[in-house]
Amino acid sequence: MKTIRFLMPYMGRWPEWFELYLETCRWNPTVEWLFFTDCPVPDDPPPNVIFHPTDLQALSERFSARLGFDVRIKHPYKLCDFRPLFGLLFSDYLTETDYWGHGDIDVFYGNLRGYLSEEMLRCNIISMHRKHLSGHLALYRNSPEVNELYRNIEDWKEVILSDRNFRMDEEKLPASLKFGHFRDHLLTRQWSGPPVGLEHGFYFHESWNTPRDHLNNPLSLRRWRWGTPLENRLWNGQARIPDVWFWKEGRLTNNVDPEERPYLHAKTWAREDWRVLKKLLRADAATLRAGFQVSRYGISPLEASQPLLPLTQRAQFQLRYLRLRAATRMQAVTRKWKRRELSASP
Repeated sequence: MKTIRFLMPYMGRWPEWFELYLETCRWNPTVEWLFFTDCPVPDDPPPNVIFHPTDLQALSERFSARLGFDVRIKHPYKLCDFRPLFGLLFSDYLTETDYWGHGDIDVFYGNLRGYLSEEMLRCNIISMHRKHLSGHLALYRNSPEVNELYRNIEDWKEVILSDRNFRMDEEKLPASLKFGHFRDHLLTRQWSGPPVGLEHGFYFHESWNTPRDHLNNPLSLRRWRWGTPLENRLWNGQARIPDVWFWKEGRLTNNVDPEERPYLHAKTWAREDWRVLKKLLRADAATLRAGFQVSRYGISPLEASQPLLPLTQRAQFQLRYLRLRAATRMQAVTRKWKRRELSASP
C-alpha cells in the first residue's frame, strides 16, 4: 500500500467544525495528516493526525534554510503559494513516504483509499479538479523530479518573495507543465471528460466534491450549474447540485449522487452561508461524531430536518446571491483575459 501524508501548515484559530474534520480523518487510518500550527492541540486527536507547534516566524526560518535565501511570511494565506515546494521544505518529514499532499480544513473526508485507484497512484500528481490543481486536496509523488517541478514556474522565486498571493498551487504550477496538448486541455477550462495528463504522468480529473447549492437560486439571471469557478456546467452530468451531504462511519454521500464520495469541500458554505448563521453546529460534537449532515444551514445530526431560518437571515442569503451574481460576471471577464495571456505565452 502506498503511504500518503498530508502536510498542513495552518495558523490562526480552528474553525467551529474542526472536531468533525478530525473525526473524518480518524476514519482514514492509513492516511496521515501533519499539522504545523500555532493553534492549541485538540483533546484526543486521532492517532493519524499529528500536531507540530510552530508559528509563521519559525516557518519562515525553516523555508529560508531550505531555499538558501531569506523568506518572510507575513500572513497565513501566503502559505498556499509555497505548496508546490512542500516536498523540499518538509522533506525531513517525508522519509519512507510515497505521496505527500496539501489541503484545506473546510473539507470532510469520506473513504479516500476507496477513491484513489491504482491508476491514480501510478501518477506523479493527482488533482481532484480537471482544469486546474485542486489546492484543497492534491497529492504528489515523493520523488526528486516531482519535488523540483516548481522550478518550471519561471517567476517562482519572485512569487514566494512577494506578500501577495498568486495561487501558485492551483494555477501557476499546472500552467507551467508545458507538455503539449496536456497544457492545451487545461486551458480549455472544461470540467467534464476523462482525466487529463495521463500520458505525462499526471491525473487531473473532476471528482465533483465542491458544491454550491445557491446556484439553483431563481434570482440568478443565468442558471449556473457548477460551483467553484461559477461556470455554466452540469454537476456530474445532472442539473441539480447536491445541497445536503451525509457522513457516517467514514462513508460520505449526498442527496443527488447515488455513489459514495471521497470528500466534501464545503468552501462556499464556510465562507458565505455559514457566516450568516448564529449557530453552525446544531448538536454537540460528541453527538455529531456518530453521524452528521452538512448543508448551507450548518451541521446537524443525520436525522434532523433542515431548520427554518429567521426572516432576517433569509434576507441576508438573498442579498448575497445578488452580490455573487455581480462577482460572477467580473470573474468571467478576468478569467477570459487570463486565458488569453496563457494562450499567448510560449
